[in-house]
Amino acid sequence: MLFALLAESFFLFCRERSRAFLTVGNIFKLFFTSRSDYYSPIFIWIFFYFFLGLFPPQTLGPVFLPWCKNTGQKDQEKLFAKLIFLGIVIHVIFSAILIRKYCYEFFVLVEFVFYLFNILLTNPLYPPCQGDWKNVMKAKLLNLYYRLLGFLASKYLKKHKAYIIWINGSVGKTSCRMIIAQTLEKFLTWKKVYTSPKNFNWELGLSLSIFQIENWDPNILCLIKTLFKSVFKLIFWKKAYDIIILEYGIDRPLEMEFLIKIAKPHMGVFTAIDAVHSEQFGDPAEIAKEEIKMIKNTLEIAFLNESDTYAMQLKDQILIDKFIYQTQGHESKSDIRFENEKFSFENHKVWAQFDLFIKNKKHQINTNLLGKPNYGYIGVAFTILEILLDKFKINPQSPVVLRDPAPFPSCFRTSPKEHKLELDYKLQAGRFSIFQWIENSVIFDSSYNASPLSVRKIIDAVHNIKNWLFPNRKIWITLWDMRELGDLTEKEHRLLAWYVSQFADRIFLVWKQMCEHMADELIKIWYDKNLIYKFDKSNEAWEIIKRLLKEKWDEILIVCKWSQNTIFLEETVKMLLKDPEDAKLLTRQSDRWMKKKRSFFSS
Repeated sequence: MLFALLAESFFLFCRERSRAFLTVGNIFKLFFTSRSDYYSPIFIWIFFYFFLGLFPPQTLGPVFLPWCKNTGQKDQEKLFAKLIFLGIVIHVIFSAILIRKYCYEFFVLVEFVFYLFNILLTNPLYPPCQGDWKNVMKAKLLNLYYRLLGFLASKYLKKHKAYIIWINGSVGKTSCRMIIAQTLEKFLTWKKVYTSPKNFNWELGLSLSIFQIENWDPNILCLIKTLFKSVFKLIFWKKAYDIIILEYGIDRPLEMEFLIKIAKPHMGVFTAIDAVHSEQFGDPAEIAKEEIKMIKNTLEIAFLNESDTYAMQLKDQILIDKFIYQTQGHESKSDIRFENEKFSFENHKVWAQFDLFIKNKKHQINTNLLGKPNYGYIGVAFTILEILLDKFKINPQSPVVLRDPAPFPSCFRTSPKEHKLELDYKLQAGRFSIFQWIENSVIFDSSYNASPLSVRKIIDAVHNIKNWLFPNRKIWITLWDMRELGDLTEKEHRLLAWYVSQFADRIFLVWKQMCEHMADELIKIWYDKNLIYKFDKSNEAWEIIKRLLKEKWDEILIVCKWSQNTIFLEETVKMLLKDPEDAKLLTRQSDRWMKKKRSFFSS
């Protein structure tokens, strides 16, 4: 053991000057650790590794080892890696014999120490930061924190043997996740089902979802509190859920690999790839390469969107069971498909009716969820439900397992007459919500975020609703910049112009990209320039809209779609609601968001 650590230190000494001290700490550990007092030195070593890991080699190296040169030879690096591995294996065995305790928490603690040690010697999640030492140190701190919390989250899932369902893609993730979660909660009543009510899907949010931490503020106190709470839940909490539905969201390269290390899913749904996040990736093809890593790491069953080109190219390479589902409503041979879409208007709510086909079973659905992608997600949700019922070997009609009298869906009933199902879902804020506006107008609020594909989808859905329920009404479309498109920003805004022009009776455009690129393209394709309104500020736009609504126009259907970053136009939507109580149903209304908005608007 001592020889391995000495050899390890020597090669560390030659390879990266300051990091040699990390392994020297292991040697001191052999002499200062006793059987009766093992845990206290661990925290000293963690602090020691943590402190040195904050600084790059070029910062500490010249201070401590100015005479040492970095050779950087490949053979030396290979031998270095082998000795590191040998030292860790021997050390784990040595520690287990020393303690003579084989409880789960002890091995997690030992593994935690070496995981931390490994983090500081390997490449970070993100590329090295450029800039001053403060930015470098901040990036290393965040990288270390994300990895530590992710490590604890993965151990939590393994300890409690949770069944994991994942959702990923560029668009539609949250809607799909909430539809699946609410469906399983309603019908799988003897199992504990959980998904975060927040939109937690990034490298930190995934761990927060696993530990059921729903309150988060980006400050140092919350970071510390969250870490301690996670450790406490890992060690002391009982099993909190049987099934967890997670949303895997990425906005930069290598992020999906990190999320997969936290939780490999048993079953998953791939929504669709769009140009959003092209600013970080370069183009949608690069996004797809990162997103499909999740499909390849799914353990049991994958659901692929027939409308997504990247998913269809991948389907023959997937070795696990797979279902193809539809999100467009045209004639299809998918495993999960729908047709005969209809609408009704009751009590200021729009309801959709359609026929859902799961394999060869037909079911009539009546739901408050609108939009063809949501119909596909409903089909996916009930397919997952049927699979889990078979997996758990539970008879859904058994009175023993039912805790409430809620009926099961028609696909699980034997009577041919019971084929109608009414599904009233809790709508997500800013994702196709419908409100009564001033002057008897109706607003379709999809203000949570925007991408080229999602804008087309909501326009298509509103057009279908108009044809069924409001044939005499006109459609006004209100658009703000789509963000994170990178080099595709101008192209995507111009391409969207033709689609918008086919449905809009008036178009309201706000901010740079819409006013410059889409407005210019609309005029080029002969759209009446008198029906295009351009604004630099959101309050100017809403003043004009409010004035136009008071004129003698027909009652209007207004579509609102925009990205979330630094726009916050839901606050102006709030001012024109017919019922002020509807304001609480708008997106980003928490105390943290309201404080951020007040600061934004005041500046």
